[in-house]
Order: sequence, then C-alpha cells, then structure tokens
Amino acid sequence: MTRTLFAFLTIGLAVSAGAQTVTIVEAKASSAQVGYLGPQNIIDPSGLTEDPPGSKNFRLSSGALNYTSGYGNPNDEAPLVHFDFGRAVTVNRFRVWNANGPGYTWRGFKDVTIQYSQNALKWVTIPERFQFAQAPGQDAYFGELKNLPRPIRARYVRFCCNSTWRNFPQSDVASLGRVAFYSGGTVPSPTPEMGRFPRDAGVINVQDAPYFAKGDGVTDDTAAIQRAILDWEGQDKQIYLPEGTYVVSAPLRFTANTSANRNWFFGRNHLRGDGKDETIIRLKDRTFTNAAAPQSVLSTGLISFWNGSWEETTADWFNCSIRDVTIDTGMGNPGAKGLEFYTNNVGSVRDVRIVSGDGQGEVGLELGHADKNGPLLIKGLEVSGFKLGVHTGATVNSQTFEDITLTGQTDKAFFNDGQCVSVRRLTTTGAVPAFVNRYGFATVVDAVLTGTGGADKLAAITNGELLFARNIQTSGFKFTIDNQSGTGKDIVNSFGGSYVSTGSPQTLFAGTPARSLNLPVADVTVPDADPASKWANVRNFRWTTESDDSAAFQRAIDSGATTVYLPADARIILRTDVLVRKNVKNLVGLYANIAAVEGARIRSVSPVAGVVFAEQFKYVPFENASSRGLSIRDAEVSVRGTGTGDLFLENIAGEFAFGKQRVWGRQINSEPEGLKISNAGGKLWILGLKTERAGTLIQTTGGGSTEVLGGLCYTTTNGTDPMFTSVDSKVSLSLAEVAYGPTPYGILVRETKAGVQKELLRGQAPFRYSWMNGSALLLFRGG
Repeated sequence: MTRTLFAFLTIGLAVSAGAQTVTIVEAKASSAQVGYLGPQNIIDPSGLTEDPPGSKNFRLSSGALNYTSGYGNPNDEAPLVHFDFGRAVTVNRFRVWNANGPGYTWRGFKDVTIQYSQNALKWVTIPERFQFAQAPGQDAYFGELKNLPRPIRARYVRFCCNSTWRNFPQSDVASLGRVAFYSGGTVPSPTPEMGRFPRDAGVINVQDAPYFAKGDGVTDDTAAIQRAILDWEGQDKQIYLPEGTYVVSAPLRFTANTSANRNWFFGRNHLRGDGKDETIIRLKDRTFTNAAAPQSVLSTGLISFWNGSWEETTADWFNCSIRDVTIDTGMGNPGAKGLEFYTNNVGSVRDVRIVSGDGQGEVGLELGHADKNGPLLIKGLEVSGFKLGVHTGATVNSQTFEDITLTGQTDKAFFNDGQCVSVRRLTTTGAVPAFVNRYGFATVVDAVLTGTGGADKLAAITNGELLFARNIQTSGFKFTIDNQSGTGKDIVNSFGGSYVSTGSPQTLFAGTPARSLNLPVADVTVPDADPASKWANVRNFRWTTESDDSAAFQRAIDSGATTVYLPADARIILRTDVLVRKNVKNLVGLYANIAAVEGARIRSVSPVAGVVFAEQFKYVPFENASSRGLSIRDAEVSVRGTGTGDLFLENIAGEFAFGKQRVWGRQINSEPEGLKISNAGGKLWILGLKTERAGTLIQTTGGGSTEVLGGLCYTTTNGTDPMFTSVDSKVSLSLAEVAYGPTPYGILVRETKAGVQKELLRGQAPFRYSWMNGSALLLFRGG
C-alpha cells in the first residue's frame, strides 16, 4: 500500500543573513513511502529552540529522527522527501538538520540530489550534488546552512537520498531531521547544455569545479585529474575528460585496495574522453626515464591482501573501464607503460590509442601485472611503439580482444604469458613476432599480420601451449605458425580454415564436419551521441505520489526523447516492466543503482526497424520481445530473447536464455550454479566465454547453432552436469578449463542426435598443465 504523508510549516520568521533579510518559506512535506516515521515533523518547528534567544537559529533536540524510510529490504525503499510551498516562490538556501538520534546518526542523508518543479509532474534536477554532514548525535546541534548554486523559482522541491552515512542502500533505512527553506535572490537565465553529457547526469567533468583541469596542452593537469580520481574512485562514476590535451608529469592512479592501504571498495573505476582524436593524456617528456622500474601513465588499481606469505590478488575488482582517449607517453620515457588495466567480472578498454612518441617504453597495454585479471573486453585498441604492444599473463580469468592494431613494437606485438585469450581482427605491422603464446589457451581468428625488416626470419605466431586459429593472413614472415607444443604442424603460408595445435578437431558422430562452424558474424555500429537536449532524465519524470520509478521510466521513454538515461548517482526502483518503444534509440544507465523487484524487467517491444542501444546498466533483467535489434554492452544484467530481433551483447555478466534469434556475444561472463546459457533454436556466436561454478555452460536445442571462440571455464564448485549439451543441433566449441580445487568436469560434451546420446569425457580431450587440473576443447564440432 502506498500512502502520502504531509506536514505543514505555518510560520514566517524573518532571519538575518548578512545585510539581507530572508524569510522561512511556508511548506508542507510528503513522502510516498509508507516508512517508519513520516515527514510530519520535518518542517514543524517543534523540537527546535532559539539558541541564543532571539536569533531564530534553531538547534535540534538530541533524540529526534523525524522522517525515516521503511524498514526491511532496501530494494523496497527509495527515500525521496517532497516539499510543497503552496505557490511559486524563489528559494536560494536552506538549513538542514540531519538525523541526530544518539546511535542512529548513520541513518542520516549523505549524498543528495535536489530537484524542483512547478507542477510536481515534471522536475528539473540541480546538476550540482549536495552532501549533508553527519549529525553529532547530541544537543546544541545547529544543522548546516546550504546555499543553492543559483536561486530557483518553484512551488515544489524534493530531496532524493542517494546514500546515507552507512553506505545506503546497504543500510536498511534513511532518516532526516529538519529542513527550513529561505526565500531570496534572482533567478538567472538558463544555461545551455554543452558537452557529451547533460549537466545533471552525475558525470565528473575534470574541467569543472573544484578540479579546473585545463586540457590546453601546456598546463600540468596531473593534480587536477588525480584529485578527481581520488574523490570518486570506487563509486561507478565516470571521470570525464572533455576534448583537449592534458599534460601529466606523474602517474594517474586509481588507488590499489591492499592490506596496507584498505579502502573498502571493489573497483568500479571509470575514465573516459570525447574520442581518441579529441582527448589526449600526454606524459611530459623525459619524466619516466628509469627503464628498470617502469611506471604506467594510468592505472585502474586492483584489490589484494596479505595471506601470511605474500600479497595475493583477489578477483573482486569489478567493472572498471577506460574509453575514448589517447595516452601519449611522449619522448624520452623508456620507463613508461601506457595503461595498466585491471578488472573483474566485466570491464572494458574501448576505443583507446596508446602511443610512444619516440617508440620507447615497456608496454602499451599492460594486463599481465597481476593474477586473476578479467574477464574483460578490449575493443578498438591501437598501440604504436613500446617493446610490447599488449602483455597478458597468469591463468585466470579470460580476456577478450577485438579490433586490435599494433605497430612498431621492438620485442613482441602481442605477448600472452598464461591467460585464456580470445582475439578477433588483430592487425600488426613490424619487425617482431606478431603473436606469441608462451603458454595459455589462445584463440586467434581473422588476423592480418604484416612483417617488416627482419621479420622474414621469424614466425608471425609462436605457440607454446594451446592454440586455435582461423583465417590468418600473413606477409613478410618466414612462417605463419611455429607450433612448439602438441602434434599440430608448423604452417608456412596464410590460411582461411581452422588450425588446431593438437592436430585435429574432435567429434562424436560419424559424418560430422571436422571444422569450425564459422557462423556469420555481424557488427553493430554504435550511433553518434545525441545532443544533450534530446536526453531525458528518468528521475525528472517521477510524480510525488509514486513509490517507485517504473512509471517515470516509462514516461521518459514515451516523452519523444531519443536518449533516456539514469543519472549516475540515482537509486532506481522498478516494480513493473518498462517497455522500450517509440523513438528511443539509446538507454544509458551510467551505472546507477537499480533494484528490479517483483519480476520487473526492461523489455524491448518496439516494431521499429533498427537497433536499440543500452549500456552501463546493472542489476536489472533485459528482454528483447520484438523484431527490433537490441545491443547491450558494459552491463551486469541477465538477458532473455523471446522475439525475433537480433541481440548484440558486449561485456556482459549475467544469465542468458535465447530463442529463435541471432545472438552475437563478445566477452560473456556467467557465474550462477546450474545452467548458465540456453539456446533454443537460435544462432549463438560468442567470442570469449567465461564461467564459474558447476552446471552446464551452454545448452543448445531445437536445431540451434552455437559457436564459442575461446574463453575459460573456471570450475570453482563440484557438480555432475556436462560442460556443454547439444540435442539435434550444431555446436563448435573452443574453451579451456581451470579447476584448482574442485573436481573438474567429467563430461565435457553430451551430444544427442535422433535419440542417440554420446559423450566426450575428461581424458579424451587435451589436459592443461597439471596445476590447472583442467581440460581443453581446442575445437569440438557437433551436429
């Protein structure tokens, strides 16, 4: 049941504010949540006393909590408090007393978004965010006076609580003590929207206050950018560098979360620019001069702890991203690395260029500096110069690459030192080996490798453990593949078919083609960003009487806007389905906190041609129930396909169920116990699959087709289910297993054709190195 509670302020007190006299504005307060304590006293002056007498500067009695949201599951609460002045007034400041009950001050509002409206139906968000101080929990509490960035004229104002002093929404309630609004000031003319994002999106622009980075190619912006990083790391906020050249003279670091420096957050670090040609981070010349102790220009951090013997990295550094920038290591910096990137579950480097001005430096993209890096997606990467273009290492958790261009390296272009890597459309040019798989499970398809200079004495690809390759075009090298492990032969010339380093593909039924399925691959072109004027903020559409955001989300979609977004610090509750329809082409989640309860999901139902693009969502299921395509990327969501529209999934963690549609997945991570992905009659193509826990990875039925090009089955619990099942369908599988502790899979593939069932068992496929305790499907073909 939803109930709206009201409280009225019926006083009009003159208050001295310097030379200006302002008036406390009459108001009533309401909240749509049932709550534990309604807002009856939030405006009422009872419990407030004049101290000193005659000052009209109030203090809050020590025991007061006043407004408190409901107890129970935090997913059932979204604390918003509304104020109605009864008429349009001009407001320029307010005084707030936070929850002040002894032992309960942690319930107080902390990070707050303020909105205002003339009709309580459509709201305007003040772009600047507010933080209310934690109350002292004792008497003589005067609250704090807050000035609005600019006066507003409105009948309604509301406070949206984004967090409390105990990291709400993890805490169970949010509380507020008192609020008094003051009239005054002159409302300025609206400021036009500028830049990639609307000003109220919650994106951290390093050129804004308090950072004031210049990006002029001259000013040293190290301190400004680093301050923004430290202010917002771990909070799923995007540090945004608008177009410009940002000179730095020291490493930019998202803080490592280690035993010695515990920060109590788990990744969620993001930095982005306006594009590779528009936003440049340039290292000052002759700054990182010590090649024996290389430093990276930018690092996303990691999490580790002291296990008694050494500092051990854990796989809990979730969802980091770097995108749309160039990192230029300048001249005279032989000790430079470009980007040191670490993430878990999901995370991506997108459309990034890493350049050494004079070719010096250790590595462009460093992914092998710590164990357990991944799963992750690297897409649209260019590296010029350095000893190594890309370096990967350790044995888990799988790394996926697409559209990689490496030029001018002096040692190796791409060096894999243990990982499960899946690489598509690798282009290299240089006088060094193009791809070296010292050990690990490597899948390389659709590569163009060009040797120059002394490359005519080298192999383009050197394999030291397990390799599946297909469609490799080379020139200028002595060999295409130098296989130093297994029974597969060396390859001299380019080839278009499949190569398996252990000799040949595996099948279960006679007559099955001994080659990869080679499903057609489709790419989706991401549209140019809409101007900010065509973006619609879901929060601005929520009505006062509503206790969740489902209807507001739907109004935003139906408003005529083409991009609908959730502000980065919002807390969104969905209890009913949101239907994607009409003209919407972009849904941008900005990693806002979403609680989808009671089976709610975002459903694409539009019959309009084309593709809907959704990105940066977490914790909400998606369903494509239409004939329109749906692209989801950089998200922690489950996806179901019930219509016929194509699905494009990139860098996604969740559970998946597909019907009779085409699905293309890049870096798919699924970790639940039991069945992880079902394909009932569709065409499913995955570049880079990573899973955890027992249960069948992919079940293919109904005449479907499934192709997996590389990845990792990280077996972390015991089970008896087959790794893959296929019933009267076609499958093409390349995947490696690591099972450090639990029992590895005993049945790798169970295939049924016309009622006859056969199984590929452990021991019938190649083993990994002994300490990994896993099997490898170099290429299994079924159907």
